[in-house]
Amino acid sequence: MGKQVTKVHNTKGESRHRSTALVLVSVAFLLGGLLGYLIQEKLPGSPYVHVFLKEARDHMIQPNLWQEIWRVFRWPVGLLVLRSLPFTGLSVPIWILIRGFMLSYSISAFTLEEVRFAVLLFGPSCILTLPVLFLMSTEILLRKVGEPTERKPAVILACLLSLILCMVIDLAVVPMLLT
Repeated sequence: MGKQVTKVHNTKGESRHRSTALVLVSVAFLLGGLLGYLIQEKLPGSPYVHVFLKEARDHMIQPNLWQEIWRVFRWPVGLLVLRSLPFTGLSVPIWILIRGFMLSYSISAFTLEEVRFAVLLFGPSCILTLPVLFLMSTEILLRKVGEPTERKPAVILACLLSLILCMVIDLAVVPMLLT
């Protein structure tokens, strides 16, 4: 009789790599957020925020589908591009650092009285797109070190639906709430 070889997964090693990748992405994001906050203190963006809020209150800002597609999908698409380039292990955390920086710089430009506007503007984006970015970044980094990852259609579909839901909320709900 022939020997049957069964493949044993090293779940402890896989878990360690997954945890390391997630910690790397998280630290990059938090470092970017800290840098965004510190630079906002030196180079304030609040004049831009005040102009934006005035235009939003006066109904001068109309949601644009193509701008919203760009705003929501640029970060995940950037990760997909970086995945195919050399130095993925360095470029992906830098991309996430930049995302953390941009988000923190924008949010910290709001005053305490304007916090509700910041929640309206950045809430759907943060709640719906950041988990997608963390998931994609972790999977890309795991593939870089040769860790087998499964492409589950349900996860891919959930990520895509999350990004589309973010666009719908930003296009349909947020403009009504800003006025």
